[in-house]
Amino acid sequence: IVISIKNYNSRIRIITQMLQSHNKAHLLNIASWNWQEGDDAICLAELKLGFIAQSCLAQGLSSMLANLFSMRSSIQIEDDIWQKYYLEGVSQEMYTDYLSNDFVGLSFPEVCELCFVKLNLLLIAIQFKQIDHRNVNMMINPGKHVKLQEKTLGIFIASDSKETPLPIGLHSFATSILHIFYTHG
Repeated sequence: IVISIKNYNSRIRIITQMLQSHNKAHLLNIASWNWQEGDDAICLAELKLGFIAQSCLAQGLSSMLANLFSMRSSIQIEDDIWQKYYLEGVSQEMYTDYLSNDFVGLSFPEVCELCFVKLNLLLIAIQFKQIDHRNVNMMINPGKHVKLQEKTLGIFIASDSKETPLPIGLHSFATSILHIFYTHG
């Protein structure tokens, strides 16, 4: 199927799932296959092994990723025990939205603080464009040296889309939040 699609239109970006990683070598036989233009092959076995390897370096990473990519409803536990906090964390979901241009020029940690304190959103990453706009990078917690630009895409962790101001409200809240934050602290 991949060969047929590429033969039909060589500019179509293809992301294919493979059962065995050694089959990636066959993709190089497709004349219009181009890794630099975004064509890619995903092998679930490689992905699983990569998560396991990363968990050796950062304990709990695989559990966190599995929880982020699975959807669960919130379960209420009244007692102040560890399960309550774990289930609260597991019920969080990931969202993306473009940040308001009111955040332009602020550092990533400043915007994170505003989003967390005022909106109860955890900003974990941004899509950062180089000055020439040719290179677009996903940056996870980039630090204070990165200043936000216009049309910056944010990746958030939040409890529920109904309770969070995403995607519409983030833009309308930005100006008032900046005013409140910088006048009242």
